[in-house]
Amino acid sequence: MTLRGQIQRSIAASAALMMVLAAFLAIGYARVAVKREVQSSLALAKQLIDSGLSDSLAAEWPRQFTPIRHLVFEFTDAKGQSSQTFGLAAASNHQKHAPDWFVAWVTDTYPTLRYALTDAEGRALTLLVRANPFDEIDEVWQETVIFFMVLGLLLALMMLVVQGVFKRTLGAIEVIVAALKRMETGDYHARLPEFSIQEYQQIATAIDHLTEVIASKQQENRQLTRQGLKIQEEERRHLAKELHDELGQSLTALRVMTATARQAPEQIQAISQNIDAILEHLLTVTRGLMRQLHPLVLSELGLRAALEDLLAYWSEREPSIDWQLHCADAVVDFPEVTAIHLYRVVQEGVTNIIRHAAARNATISLSQRQDGWRLVIEDDGKGGACLHHHTGFGLRGMQERIQSLNGSLQLTSTARGTQLQVIIPDPPVADR
Repeated sequence: MTLRGQIQRSIAASAALMMVLAAFLAIGYARVAVKREVQSSLALAKQLIDSGLSDSLAAEWPRQFTPIRHLVFEFTDAKGQSSQTFGLAAASNHQKHAPDWFVAWVTDTYPTLRYALTDAEGRALTLLVRANPFDEIDEVWQETVIFFMVLGLLLALMMLVVQGVFKRTLGAIEVIVAALKRMETGDYHARLPEFSIQEYQQIATAIDHLTEVIASKQQENRQLTRQGLKIQEEERRHLAKELHDELGQSLTALRVMTATARQAPEQIQAISQNIDAILEHLLTVTRGLMRQLHPLVLSELGLRAALEDLLAYWSEREPSIDWQLHCADAVVDFPEVTAIHLYRVVQEGVTNIIRHAAARNATISLSQRQDGWRLVIEDDGKGGACLHHHTGFGLRGMQERIQSLNGSLQLTSTARGTQLQVIIPDPPVADR
């Protein structure tokens, strides 16, 4: 069921309950009002009779008691036969307007007053005073009808007001839902209109902000994808060039030397030395290519050995930089996913130091903390000058790797150097 239907059903149920409660209250009030009015009339008649009772005045009573409402006065003789009836309730030609069920609900039992008299001729008479509340019941019924008409009108007005509020409120919800559906299809440029209701405006502001963030992240992801494809093509081109320049030429030289050895056996000693040198060069090139594709030492000996091998590799090629590694022994327990991500982060950090920092000293530290692990890559190079190199796609790639480990990455750069700090939680036992 829709929100509109649920609220309308709740309001209708509440209105019905209000009408039922109002009916019970109205009937109870009508019963009390009729009883009070009739009892008042009976009390008044009793008081007048008790204070003015006189045999000689019996003939004057109809004129004196007729104005009292809701009562019937009747004289009966010694045989119980009615000789005279008077009073407003007896004289009026009353036509009942209230329904029978209402009369039954509000009618109560009332006493009949009896007084023994003698008329002027000495005959014994009995004066009966009975209640006749039907005219009062009709008045109360008319008041009750008017009350329920007013109550029904108020409930109808309330429903109209609620419908107007629904139309305005649900219209705003429909606009918000339409905006979310546009976001689902990838449209992050549309903005929600201004709402006069503060709560809806807060929701609209939050959705607009979310849309901007998603659009920004989507743009970054597209850039990362393009950059990843570009790097992939560059690596393929580099591998193809290495294979062509190194392996291809070396293999061609080996074929020439073997052919020469067959034709000039006296040169086998010199040719074999050249072949050995070429094979050593091919082995070095192959190891370099394997290190770029995937460090086998990481899978065989663990993260610490892979980091030591990485720094040893760059120490030979960049002897001007003093490389220091501080690594806890517990890293051997790292799962492969955690180890490869941390290795790639260190590899990217080392590459940035070599390319941009112009540093003399560089330190890689991987230590255990109470709540996880801390990796620090720092150098004493030209920090501020090379910060823009660290904030490119290389840093974004590192951030993606660390976020996949539920960690955080922070880059700090000053004139004294650059520090890259990574915090990751302790890998769960299930991953190890």
